[in-house]
Amino acid sequence: MLDKVVHFILFLFLGLFTMRLLVNFTRWRHRRKIVWVAVAMASLYGFMDEFHQMFTPGRGVELGDFLADCMGATVGAHLIDVYLSLRARWTKRQNLPENLSRGKISRG
Repeated sequence: MLDKVVHFILFLFLGLFTMRLLVNFTRWRHRRKIVWVAVAMASLYGFMDEFHQMFTPGRGVELGDFLADCMGATVGAHLIDVYLSLRARWTKRQNLPENLSRGKISRG
């Protein structure tokens, strides 16, 4: 069980960093696409890690490890997506005129 938690946490960070890398260094506009590419990249790494363990003496392949890797990468990528959405909303709100952001002037 501890093994699965470690896999989840490590791949959560891999999902976070992969998502952040793709957001910063690609020109893709749709973050949902970036989320799924980040998850796919991190999950592929997890698959390859489990695959190469077949050839390592004393190591075994476990589907549970791979699933923990995929879940961690998914959560990590989505955390960055949520963070970026909230930051964009906050920045947009901060750029409104002072009276509009306090609700004294209607938006419509």
